[in-house]
Amino acid sequence: MLVWVIFFLANCIKISAGLAGIHRLRTYRTYSADEWQTKLNYLSKNIGIYQSVRLLQSGWVKVPVAVGFFKPVILVPLGLLSNLPADQVETILLHELAHIRRRDYLVNILQRFTEAVFFFNPAILWISSLIRQEREACCDDIVVANTTHKGSYLEALVSFQEYSSGSQYAMGISSKKHYLLNRVKRMLTRENKKLDLMEKILLIIGVIVFSAFTFIPKKEAAAQQPVRSSTKRAEPKAEVILPAALPASTRPAATYKAAAHKETVKAVLPVVTRDTVPPVKEKEQSNFVYEDLDLQSISTSTNSDGKTKTSVTTVVDQAGKAYTVTRLNDKITTLVINGNTIPEMR
Repeated sequence: MLVWVIFFLANCIKISAGLAGIHRLRTYRTYSADEWQTKLNYLSKNIGIYQSVRLLQSGWVKVPVAVGFFKPVILVPLGLLSNLPADQVETILLHELAHIRRRDYLVNILQRFTEAVFFFNPAILWISSLIRQEREACCDDIVVANTTHKGSYLEALVSFQEYSSGSQYAMGISSKKHYLLNRVKRMLTRENKKLDLMEKILLIIGVIVFSAFTFIPKKEAAAQQPVRSSTKRAEPKAEVILPAALPASTRPAATYKAAAHKETVKAVLPVVTRDTVPPVKEKEQSNFVYEDLDLQSISTSTNSDGKTKTSVTTVVDQAGKAYTVTRLNDKITTLVINGNTIPEMR
């Protein structure tokens, strides 16, 4: 995160310096071009621009550039308007007006800020470069559609190939030599440039990697969630031994004598509000759970007519206390302790 902040701040400083340079271009060593201002106003309305656009000659720029969003200005090199043919000057002005109509100045600043945020992402930087290429292609199409001097526009592009713009944030007409050749070829053949071999390979690799991460099978949720240990002590629960812990299906219908078979059973069931066990006082709650219980005898009798099944289980503990449970279709209906019927709690 610290490394990202350092590079991000460095890019922000670079953007601020570029914007400051744009302001300097607009105010330092600039001269009016009244003889072409009227022509510029006519071209502006012709392509759908209704805001005021100023035309200035600058002693700093080497190629024409368009700067500003709310108050756009077109800056041309000093002496360009008098040294170039009028038809070439007209196409150059149309190109810069196309940038203003498309609001490319503002879009370019936002694009630079996006690059500053995602400077580490090669895909974002590659897409950003493609956007710049398409931006110039769109402006070329606007010029070709609104002028009859297409050959003059091509000659003007070639004449500026040896110059570069004074700022990366201004919308200029010049570009790199190999890219300028592609622009001229595109306007002549009216065919967009296709991706080269290296771009196709990188695009295929990116799609494969993205697809591989997309189709990775997910693990089970239980395996992904770590086991969390809790230091919070659980509150004691009132529990009681019920014959339900001794299912009749696991024991034969017989009576076990303590002298022959002595069985230690450890069965604890929580008390449910619908059970027939009366509530236990708080002081007796600690003695209410039996960990080990020696049963003196267990007897079970079952009657079934195919539709209903009635079973009666009687358990006698070591103190001689008898528990009798009656079930109807495996549901406890009555509980009797030492001959006392425990009423059901509602």
